[in-house]
Amino acid sequence: MKRCFRVFTVLMIALIIFAATSLAQLDTGTVTVAVKDASGSTVPGANVVLRNESTGIEVRSGSTNDQGNFNAALIPSGSYSVHVELSGFKSYQQSGIYLQVNQQLSVPVSLQVGELNEQVSVTGTAPLVESTSGAIRETVDRVRVSELPLNGRNVLQLQVLVPGSVSAGSLDQGASTPGYAVNGGIGGSNMYSLDGGEYQDAYFNAPLPFPNPDAIQEFTIQANSYSAEFGRNRGASINAVTKSGTNEFHGGAFEFVRNDHFDGRPFFSTAVPVFKRNQFGAQFGGPIRKNKTFFFAAWQGTHERGTPTTSNATVLTSAMRSGDFSQLPKALIDPLSRNPFPGNILPQVT
Repeated sequence: MKRCFRVFTVLMIALIIFAATSLAQLDTGTVTVAVKDASGSTVPGANVVLRNESTGIEVRSGSTNDQGNFNAALIPSGSYSVHVELSGFKSYQQSGIYLQVNQQLSVPVSLQVGELNEQVSVTGTAPLVESTSGAIRETVDRVRVSELPLNGRNVLQLQVLVPGSVSAGSLDQGASTPGYAVNGGIGGSNMYSLDGGEYQDAYFNAPLPFPNPDAIQEFTIQANSYSAEFGRNRGASINAVTKSGTNEFHGGAFEFVRNDHFDGRPFFSTAVPVFKRNQFGAQFGGPIRKNKTFFFAAWQGTHERGTPTTSNATVLTSAMRSGDFSQLPKALIDPLSRNPFPGNILPQVT
């Protein structure tokens, strides 16, 4: 019995790892380090180390190929540093390399002849250009996610920032999920993923409720010419990633208030409608063990109150249901003869 339990546990762990690995492709990117010498010739066999600056974790290491390139695929978005060294050349260190979601980034490195214990450090370089992919892509970065105002704090409203994206109404019956048509598509043709997994209501073809903006790091909208791995729908591919812990503790708390004391009266209303909404929460992250294990958690609560919607409808009396409309002050006209019905009583059909 114990042996069966151990086998089952191992199989479940393997399944979880496999699933996480297979899904992680949608929310990662690729970093290509192209190493050349001062004359512009490629440098094969150089040792390359790619390290996450926020966590200190070495995410990839290896040697450049015959073309002088080192390719690191399936890299989570974040800030990275590259260290390159080869005997006969000065070591090279570049920091501040930011990889966005789904980006294919090329980092050019130029080695200088010298001693290995000498180092060339590069910081504050110009933004690197993506030159290996033809996908039409826009990333809504962490600054816009956290700083731009959102009515209701629905981060998907920021899709409208992308050129060619327009509002397409609601995607569900509750009118709570806004739809956006991208590059002439329809609102229900987009594909949504969160942290590498499909995050979509298959019935309405609408995104599931996304975490609050303080839990989202960034998201990318790929409008056209993207890889087949982002398939399923014919519209845009929207891929979001949540924040993660780093080597430093960070967090905060918030509350956003909207109520009728701050609202103006609608043009056709005689009074300001009663409406009160409080959105509050907190987020916190940091290291469990520096350079090894990290945590991040976020929570948001929403309390909303307002005036109930009223609807007035006229219900026919029993006499009216039998054709007697004598209680109505207005005469009923026979549509065939154009004469009024006597006493507003409809003739019985036999």
